[in-house]
Amino acid sequence: MRVTQTPVQTDVFTQSFDAVLDPAKLAHIWQNEGPRPRGHQPKLSGPQLVQGLTFHALAGPGTLAQHVKPLHGVDITDSALTQRRQAAGFEVFRSIANQALAPLADPLKHPHSFYGPWRLVALDGSQFSVANTPQTLGRLNKAASRRFEAAFAKLPLSWMIEIGTHAPVAVEIGAEQESEWELSHRVLQRIQAGWIIIADRLYGVGRFVNELSIRCQSVDSQWLVRVRENLKSRAHEHLKDGSAIVSVGVSDPKRPSSKQGEILVREIVGFVRHGSKRVQVRLWTSLMDEERYPASELLGLYVQRWEIELATREWKLELRGSELLQSHTVETRSEEHTSELQSRGLISYAVFCLKKK
Repeated sequence: MRVTQTPVQTDVFTQSFDAVLDPAKLAHIWQNEGPRPRGHQPKLSGPQLVQGLTFHALAGPGTLAQHVKPLHGVDITDSALTQRRQAAGFEVFRSIANQALAPLADPLKHPHSFYGPWRLVALDGSQFSVANTPQTLGRLNKAASRRFEAAFAKLPLSWMIEIGTHAPVAVEIGAEQESEWELSHRVLQRIQAGWIIIADRLYGVGRFVNELSIRCQSVDSQWLVRVRENLKSRAHEHLKDGSAIVSVGVSDPKRPSSKQGEILVREIVGFVRHGSKRVQVRLWTSLMDEERYPASELLGLYVQRWEIELATREWKLELRGSELLQSHTVETRSEEHTSELQSRGLISYAVFCLKKK
């Protein structure tokens, strides 16, 4: 989906943008977290800059200045826009993205986005390739495999999407090249009431599950996580559907080799279909009632986690047309990420509105 540069389409974009991100909230965030004014009125206001960046991510070929002009009627050079972006810093864009990203599905109209009363949300991490400028290579590393070093530096992120709509609902971007593990701990704070968080094996360890459980309990949410086969657990009760209540050790963050305590979870082992393959999985969950939440249903529910991998591919290839981020500094690349996430949210919103008709 690409937005082309005609007056009608820019009007449609502005209306959709305002529906996703309330103009008053955007202005408030920019006023409180944006750069301090330097005594003169800029050609382009902060909120207009944010709109322009999001439109630029959707508009296809052309420079940012070329896309800002039909949107706001302002003549401004790309170099001036780059200076504005760098002066703004990254934190204001982070706050804006977390304000804009929100679930879209309605339980009556989009039942596949829900399990009973719970909204389905998938958690995962990824890395984006960025152009190898001196500013980038001074702060970001190239990912390495067993065979060779990657061609480009990598910018990591952790994010959550709403299953069904693929709407992004939360993100943390590693501007200081934090690990996916560290970013995922931070993104837990974005969990809202009434969600089920579905996650893969990276997160299936006692320490992360404990933090996830604490956060979910505080906002009345649930979770379902895949775990590795070799992790130890101690069975307390075997349930009628073949699942079990087990205790799992929680390591001390300061001394990972030592156990800090235990957490009770429900463990489910079974087979799921992934493409043409039949895969055995081991799951831990906070949904303890086997009659209300049978093991067979939760195994089927876990399969939907793979939607976040499709959403990541859509973001990297279909929205961008390329995985490579071209901005020159880590801050502007991080801001580019947030602008594209808002664009991803706008695409989800547009699809959502079309489905309502």
